[in-house]
Parts: sequence; structure tokens; C-alpha cells
Amino acid sequence: MASDDREALLYGAAQMARDEGRNGASTTYVIPADQADFPTVTKLVDKLRWNNIRVERAVKPFTVGDRRYPAGSYLVREAQPYRAAVLDLLNPQVYPDRRLYPGGPLEPPYDITGYTLSFQMGVTVNKLNQAVRAETVAVDWPTVPTGAVAGAPKYAYGLDPRVNEGAEGVTVATWPKTKLLKSGFLLGEDVIGGKAAVVTAKVGDGQVVMIGFKPQHRAQSHGTYKLLFNAMYLGGHR
Repeated sequence: MASDDREALLYGAAQMARDEGRNGASTTYVIPADQADFPTVTKLVDKLRWNNIRVERAVKPFTVGDRRYPAGSYLVREAQPYRAAVLDLLNPQVYPDRRLYPGGPLEPPYDITGYTLSFQMGVTVNKLNQAVRAETVAVDWPTVPTGAVAGAPKYAYGLDPRVNEGAEGVTVATWPKTKLLKSGFLLGEDVIGGKAAVVTAKVGDGQVVMIGFKPQHRAQSHGTYKLLFNAMYLGGHR
């Protein structure tokens, strides 16, 4: 089909990009530079760029309403050819109330229903219902800030729990008691709320790490992949 109708497909894609670029002019997503986990911010921007989403970086501070954003903040304007990807990756998904039969149980989805990157990666993204004026430059690929180990402590270093890269060794987690769903679909919140999500148990000279969900499932978040790889690494750690 792609070979036989290549001109029609290319023309259709060009029309779609043109139409999407005309929509969403009144919506801007701002990713503040003054949040604690800025290295993960750059990772999120990297994922957006891999999806051909246009991203800008502010070269000077700017103000929207009563909020002052520092230089280095990222802007994503909804009016762009890959607007559909912007909507999918930066907005929460709302799963419809579909029943197996009238008055019956919810119809389980075939696949994952929530894939909002900002939720998965713990990054603050402010969705503003207005066009934002700021002095910016286009982002090709974001630069991840370099880290450094400062000081000479007598006993140990402290890791900031707000920074994902500073907590690579944590493999134990508990579900929140309420409001587990941030995006997509969830069935059984009352069953797992407040319960352990990851449990470790010492066995002989090593330990077993038990994860109560599928961390390796396709399109899972970066956070759950960390649990899987840390479990593999630390499971045999002595």
C-alpha cells in the first residue's frame, strides 16, 4: 500500500501537519527550569524531540500572569505539525466508562490506558490556555546538566529524594492510600491502596525482590524500569 499510494500518503501526511499547525494556537505547555529534578526534565524533553515535537528554551526570564519563569525553562506550543503527539504525551488520558453490559462491571482495556510523560517521570508541566510570549531558541537535543559530588563528609553522603538520579538504589515502594489514578484506567484501587508495591526478602547471602506489577511491560514508565533493573542488580548484592 505504501508503495502503490506513496504520493497520496505523503500528501495526506502533509495536509494533517498543516491542519494541526493551525490548531492549538491558544495553548502553551511550560516546563519550569526551577524544579528540583531538572536532569529528568531534560530527559522528558529528549523524549518529546524523538517524537518530532517542537520544543523551545527560554533565554531570558518571562512572566505569565503572576508566575515568573526562569531562563532555561522549556516551552511546547500546541500549534505544531505533531500536535497529536503533544496531546497524547502531555495530557492525562480519560478512559471511558464502558461496561460489559448495562449495569455490569467495567470492560477492562486491551492495553495500557495512561502514558502521560510528566506523570511517569515526575516532571512539572504547566498547561497554559494562552499563547506565551518569551524570547526563546529552538531546541535540537537538550543538554543534560553534569553532576558533581561536593564536600568531604565524615560518615556518608545524603541523596536528595526529589531527584530520580539520586535514588537509583531504592527498590521498595508502597502504593498511595487514595488517588492512585493519575491518567488512564484503574480497576481495584481499593484493593491495592496503601499496600506494598515492591517487597524485598533476604534469602541466604542475597535477597529476593518481589514486584507487584509488570515493570517490563511495553510503554511502562521510566520509574518502573528502574525498579526492574535495580532489582536485578541488587538482588544478588551482599
